[in-house]
Formats: sequence, structure tokens, C-alpha cells
Amino acid sequence: MEKKSSPIIIISVLTGILLAALVGMLVYFNLPAQRIRRMLKTANKFLAEENYEEAILTLQKMIEIDPKNENLYVMLAGTYEKTGDTDKEIRLLQGALDVLPEAEDLSEALEQAYTNVTLSEREGTYKDPVSLVLDAPKDSKIYYRVTDAGVDDTYSADDPKTGSKEKEYSEPISLEENGNYSIEYYAVSKNGYEGEHKTATYVIELDESKYPSDESWKQAYIDVINGGEYFNTFWGDYDSGFEDPDDESIDPEAKVWNYTYVNDDNIPEITHIGHYSNYFLSYFDGEVQGFGGGKIWFEFKPGTEFIISHLPREQEVFKIGPNGLESIQGFYTANGSLGEFYYVDDTEVTEDQYDSAFSQYYDPEMKEPEGKYSTKEIIEIINNL
Repeated sequence: MEKKSSPIIIISVLTGILLAALVGMLVYFNLPAQRIRRMLKTANKFLAEENYEEAILTLQKMIEIDPKNENLYVMLAGTYEKTGDTDKEIRLLQGALDVLPEAEDLSEALEQAYTNVTLSEREGTYKDPVSLVLDAPKDSKIYYRVTDAGVDDTYSADDPKTGSKEKEYSEPISLEENGNYSIEYYAVSKNGYEGEHKTATYVIELDESKYPSDESWKQAYIDVINGGEYFNTFWGDYDSGFEDPDDESIDPEAKVWNYTYVNDDNIPEITHIGHYSNYFLSYFDGEVQGFGGGKIWFEFKPGTEFIISHLPREQEVFKIGPNGLESIQGFYTANGSLGEFYYVDDTEVTEDQYDSAFSQYYDPEMKEPEGKYSTKEIIEIINNL
């Protein structure tokens, strides 16, 4: 009589086979090579998405798993380069060469890292002048040439002023005029390794409201300086002349004029600090605007937007904004039989409210301008700006 196999034995055998297969699969998929293969797909995905932070973290974990994989070091170094962190790139490659001193790809990558050039501004179109800073690792030298496809090839590599087709970089490159600038640049390491030649393109389209293409502002200022009319923002009408022409005590060569840059355009503001009156002038949209008169004095800090004019017991805050010079707030005090009164834009306020409102415009570094140039001298300066 044949003995039948027990179902329990069959099930146990099958279970054992399945468990052995599962363990084998787990071991297989957790082998370093398999983990690296899976993580490499993840790293490449992050790189394609330009998610460099996650790509760096993934590659660092991969190197922990396989510290002698030359390709992983090169890949991580290239990612650091994409972020502009050349210092980390060089440190990584130097450390990798300590582990793999015979790795030619690492040596070549390190030489290239020594010649990486970073630019302070990305390629693109700019409405303001660009001051371009080029940077490379220590002891590397940067060479460049700039060609302008615009009207004036000011920075041409073949400019006879340079005497060569390229220049060694020593100071920021100024792109101040409208044009399409192409910059070719590269670096040479201290060992003489010449890095990859790269090109960046910058299109300068200056904002006409801030950087007028013509120089009509010069003549406008000169006309006003010679006694012409300007729009008086303080009084809301036109004024002319800066001193009493019948006063013979006024020296026509007196140093009463000066110039400064209050806002961020490239047209200066003109100040007149006279014997009896002071004036502040600004050019906007084809017109000279200003304020001033007898007993007025004013103060400002170059590079800031506010100008404060003063009269006895009265201050007016001006600003050079998108509509030119404009009065934005007034302050004055009055002394009556019941004491001192404070007003902001004709509204009576407390002394604390007055001080708080005024403090938002006042800067302790504001100064009253000084007369420095005669009429002839300021006109010559304006013409040469």
C-alpha cells in the first residue's frame, strides 16, 4: 500500500523555497552595486530637474556606499560646479585623489576645477548697466575678450587700445551702453592648464526713464544756471534767477554750485548755495525741476531718496520718484499763547506723533551741501559728465 505525502510537508517545503527566494532577492537588491544603480537613477532625475541640493545629498550617500567609485566623485564635482561652489568641488577632488591617487579622470577634473570661472551676473537682458565680476580659484589667471554687436564696439577684442585679442582680467567689466555683448572667457591654472573657453551673452537695454540716450539734460541745466526758468516744485510754478542781479556784492565767480547723485540714475542733481538763497535742481522728462529761495536750506544723503528743506519752523520732504521731484509731506510748528503746536500736512498732532512721522524720512547722516564751483566751472563739469 502506497504511503501518501502529507499536505503539511508539501506546504512547508514550498514555504521554505519561497522564503529562500525572498531572502535571495533582498540580498541581491541590497548589494552595493544594485543600490548604486537605483540611486544613480534618482540622482540623474534630480540633476535633470536642476534640483542640485537633492542631487548632492544622493551622490554623497552613494560615495559612502562605494568610496572607490571614481565616476561618483566626478559626478558630484560636476554638480558642485553647476551650483558655482568651486571651493567644495576642489576639496572633494583633492580628497578623492587621496583615496584614488592613480585615477586619471579625477586628476583631469581637478585641473579643470582650478580653471572654473564664475560670473557675478547671469546671462540675460538688463535694464541697468552691468558690472561683471569674474572669479576663479586662487593662483589661476582669467583671460577674456568682449565684443559688442551694438553700434559702438567699445569693448572689441581687436580694439587698438588693448593691443591684443584678449586681456587678462583685473577689474570688473562694465557694460554701460546699449548693446549685445558677447564675452569669451577662460582661466589658466597655476600649473599652466588652460580651462574650457566659454561664452556668455548680455543684452543691455537701458531704461530710458533712468538713462536718457541723449544729453539734453546738460543744456537744460546750463540754461537754468544762466538764469533760465525751471519748475519750482515747492511753490508749484516757474522761477528764474538765483540772486538779486542788482546786488553788486555778489561775485560772479563765487563758489556757489555743486552736483551730487541723490537717486540711482546717471543724471546728477545740481545745488546752489548762495548768499541769500539756496536751490536744489533735478532733471526729469525733459524738464528741470527744483525748489528753493531765500532763507531756505536743505539737506540730504547721496544715494537715498529723500531731500528735506528747511524754513524757520517748517520742513518739507521731497522725493525723486517715478514722476520726478515731488513734495510728499510737510511739517511745521507754531508758538501760541497756549504753547507749542505741531502740524503734519496741516493736521495738528502731538509732539511725539510729529517726531515719529519726521523720523521716517530723516537720516542722521544727511548733510547740507556746500558751494564748491563757480558758474563757469559747474557748466564745464556738466558738459564733461
